[in-house]
Amino acid sequence: MREPAPGECRTAVAGGVNLILDPGRYVALAQRRFLSTDGRCRSFGAGGDGYTPGEGAGVVLLKPLAAAEADGDRVHGVIRATAVNHGGRTSGYTVPSPSAQAAVVTRALRRGGVDPATIGYVEAHGTGTELGDPIEVDGLARALAPRPGREPIPIGSVKSNIGHLEPAAGVAGLHKVLLQLRHRTLVPTLHSERVNPHLDLAGSGFGLVRAAGDWTSPRGQRRRAALSSFGAGGANAHAVVEEYPTPPRPAPAPGGPVVIALSAHTTEHLRDVVARLRAWAAEEPDRPALRDVAFTLAVGREALEHRLAIPATTYDDLLAGLDAFLAGRADPALVGTAVIGAVTDADPAGLVEAAREGDHARVARLWVAGTDLSPVAATGGTPGSRVPLPSYPFAGKRYWFPEATPAPPAGQAAHRRRTHTVGLDDAVVRDHVVRGQPVLPGVAVLDLVRGAAAGELGAVTALTDVRWHAPVTVDAKTTTVHIGLERRGDGLAFVVSDDAGTVHATGTALAGPAGAPPDLDLAAILERCRTPVDVHELYHRAEASGLRYGATFRRLASVRRGADEAIATIDAADPADANWLPVGPVDAALQVLRALGEGELLLPASVGRIDLLDRPVGRLVAHGRLREVDPRRGSARADVIVADERGRVAVAFHDFHAVRPRPVGYLRSAWRLAPPVEPAVPQGPALVLTGPGDGGLAAALLDRHPGGGRIVDVAAARPTEAGYRDLLSELRPATVYLLTGVDELRYGASDLAHLETAQEIGVVALFRVVRALLAGDRTPIRVVVVTSGAQQIDDRRPAPNPFAAAQIGLARVAARELRFAEISCLDLDPDELGRPDLTRLVAGHRPADDVEVALRGGHRLVRQLHPALLPPDDPDRAPWRHGGVYLLVGGGGGLGAQVGGLLARRYAANLVVVGRRQAEAVEPALAALRRAGAQVMYQRADVTDPVAMGEVVRAARQRFGRLNGAVHAAFTLADRTLSTMDEDGLRAALSAKLRGSAVLHQVLADEPLDIVAYFSSAVALTAPAGQANYAAASTFQDAFARHVGARYRVPVKVYNWGYWGRPDRWPVRSTRSGWPASVCGRSRHSTGSGPSKRSPRHR
Repeated sequence: MREPAPGECRTAVAGGVNLILDPGRYVALAQRRFLSTDGRCRSFGAGGDGYTPGEGAGVVLLKPLAAAEADGDRVHGVIRATAVNHGGRTSGYTVPSPSAQAAVVTRALRRGGVDPATIGYVEAHGTGTELGDPIEVDGLARALAPRPGREPIPIGSVKSNIGHLEPAAGVAGLHKVLLQLRHRTLVPTLHSERVNPHLDLAGSGFGLVRAAGDWTSPRGQRRRAALSSFGAGGANAHAVVEEYPTPPRPAPAPGGPVVIALSAHTTEHLRDVVARLRAWAAEEPDRPALRDVAFTLAVGREALEHRLAIPATTYDDLLAGLDAFLAGRADPALVGTAVIGAVTDADPAGLVEAAREGDHARVARLWVAGTDLSPVAATGGTPGSRVPLPSYPFAGKRYWFPEATPAPPAGQAAHRRRTHTVGLDDAVVRDHVVRGQPVLPGVAVLDLVRGAAAGELGAVTALTDVRWHAPVTVDAKTTTVHIGLERRGDGLAFVVSDDAGTVHATGTALAGPAGAPPDLDLAAILERCRTPVDVHELYHRAEASGLRYGATFRRLASVRRGADEAIATIDAADPADANWLPVGPVDAALQVLRALGEGELLLPASVGRIDLLDRPVGRLVAHGRLREVDPRRGSARADVIVADERGRVAVAFHDFHAVRPRPVGYLRSAWRLAPPVEPAVPQGPALVLTGPGDGGLAAALLDRHPGGGRIVDVAAARPTEAGYRDLLSELRPATVYLLTGVDELRYGASDLAHLETAQEIGVVALFRVVRALLAGDRTPIRVVVVTSGAQQIDDRRPAPNPFAAAQIGLARVAARELRFAEISCLDLDPDELGRPDLTRLVAGHRPADDVEVALRGGHRLVRQLHPALLPPDDPDRAPWRHGGVYLLVGGGGGLGAQVGGLLARRYAANLVVVGRRQAEAVEPALAALRRAGAQVMYQRADVTDPVAMGEVVRAARQRFGRLNGAVHAAFTLADRTLSTMDEDGLRAALSAKLRGSAVLHQVLADEPLDIVAYFSSAVALTAPAGQANYAAASTFQDAFARHVGARYRVPVKVYNWGYWGRPDRWPVRSTRSGWPASVCGRSRHSTGSGPSKRSPRHR
């Protein structure tokens, strides 16, 4: 950080944010043993064996002091000076340099002209590590040089309170310093009862703050703090912060009337805004002038839609206006929803004039209607000052994933888990179809939860924080629903899940007395709701939007609507409906909200609280009132009351939230002509790594480099990583060409010997080169990975060299991770290797913005992703048969088990599950498949072993008489960055997808199959850092599957699923894919003709 130079910048916003949104970060830190083993940050304390990451955000507004004073800003502190430097080379990446840390502190003190003796507190970096804290104190002692006999300088670190916020750590420390200055109090550093034994605090002149105490300073001297923030790689920053002596506020002078303008995004938030200001105005002991309050609200708050204006001369006027609004007695002209910019008959000058003339009521009305309010108009022309006021009440929603309740251990009390079976024969399922899929209604889920919780609590009087995460779709004859219960305070937390582990709903069930709400004033509601709604048209619009109701749910007898509310009468439930919550009528009560919409399909997402006061019986009345509507995002919030015909409330839904279903998007890749790029002029020496089939390209390339170079036959020499390091160190090439993927040989897809050779001289060789580059001095270098026929540009024409594709996947990730290297991939047409200008094009290849380029006919082609439109549902064209027999590789767990579950539920499939584990280890997964309706045979085999897999196919035919298809869902994740990955980790990820795919093709070559499905990964398309091995494997599998599909006419499908991880983190629906949510991933891409059951048959 550097303070703006005079005249350079009048205002700057500085801050930091740290959010940990992916578990991979924790995994990487844990693997390197960076983390505290007990989750506590022991800044300067004993037992600190690692740091504790934290999440947070902080921001400050920086201005020159003179400018801030001139603008009347509230100044929290003054930054006297800052300094930054770098520690340079140390004994390790995370080992700091005490001399560099001392230097940065000294430089900041000198820049600010600050005597080290005036520092009254040090906010240290203090990560709580055994090595780092003593080094930091050493550096501080060198810079501040505390004098013998002087009181120790207090030292502490906010990391002990909130953890290490990494990029936001510095601003977190600054906030702590500013708060301590405001309150003139030093706060304790936690977990430091015992001091780090490697610290000599007494000898260093510092004292650890272990208890809150006054921050004193010599008379006439401002309090000053030293603030340090250091980066793991050696970046050091330091600031000197000084208190600002706030001048005493003059007594408020009598003033004229002003307009207090308040606004919010929603009516609920407006109530919160009013309540906050009311509490502040009533309790603040040092209230500013009311003119300053009006001025601050006019210049420091955004004018939002929902508005309240209060003309006031005194605080008593203000409090009376606020109380009137909260009691529902506000003047209707002074509260409302503004149409921004709609009022044009009042110019700002006119408003100011009206304010000066004392017509503040007119100013207030016009602002509520939508006119812009200037600060001069708000204050009546008298200048005001900014003052601190309550901030906006942001919603504070929780956006975290629910934790699934695990199955109870054997012998645990049975009430912890209740199981129900629902099926297509149930009317509540059969009559509730969403986009062609029978779905158990949300109200039915609530009734199952209420019944399960009642067995534990007795009478359940409320359900709170209910969230529907995924619909319970019924794919087969029956579906099992589990309700997990766990004690939480006075209630029971519940999790609704299925056999696959997908979480469908969560919330809390409560017992205890429920207060009786007032009866509905039906006459008043009917007076407000005068517009009749055609019930038949309402159901027609629902069906048009994708929601088909059967007789069980068509219970609306009549509906009337008003401005933002509607009332309906509902026919009584079927006498056979014994549910405490009669599903049809209560669902119909929620349907009343459709009368207030535009016919768009909205599905339940959450409800804040459901009061269960009495069982709804007989003919019912439902009253729905909108609280908030967001047409752009497709969401609505409302309250819905279910009562009897006299208005006596039975069930009340508070803050019911419905949302538009997220569209399921699909992408497919296509090669597009790219603009020509002027070839680069080769510079410096070149290292050309080649194989046996480059057609003379290696020698021709070397001839084009003025610095000469060397050709190495990788197939003959097989250099190790150390060998490549020596080559690079000796030659110091400007360019490295890897030509081992240029192969003139035509081979079969099941040629395992050639695959082994291609892997060793291709992707493994590239891995060793990348590792050697990382171990060097990291000077800029150009790396061109050249293949021939690895990219299948035309789906109808097989690419002859899929074995080279793994290089492309690894190279694309390397291009992300090796910032010092320009890494690109160039795929050549095998039929153009004799092209006269080929050498010039390859030697001058420049990747521009595309790492992945194919050269065809001298033209550059790049691969791009485009939206894919899927064909409509057609069961006759689905590649899966009812009762079909499918080989499921990797079906003993994870993704394979999810796929198997779908095939069992939807197609009653016979599954031959193949895995490497003992049968006992996968028996729970196999049992789940059997419960879902499958006949299951488990075969223990390694997919990379052709003999074992041949036996599997023979056993399958002997048991079931045929095979109709196969699914390859086996994979190995061993994520590492290339700098930390070893060769074993590379080979582990490659094995199942490279050799395993080839072996599967070999053993199934003579089988007349309907489909061979390869479950690849989106990393083949996105190439994320940290997954080079998996990207290489997935890129190969994509290319291999497309090759065998085009060359051998095998009905292949490749599914490039995104992160699917834990079942409760999958998307809500995958209606367009034919796979349910238990299989769908976050990003989807089909390299075939379309996913799953909508995939047309291959020609």
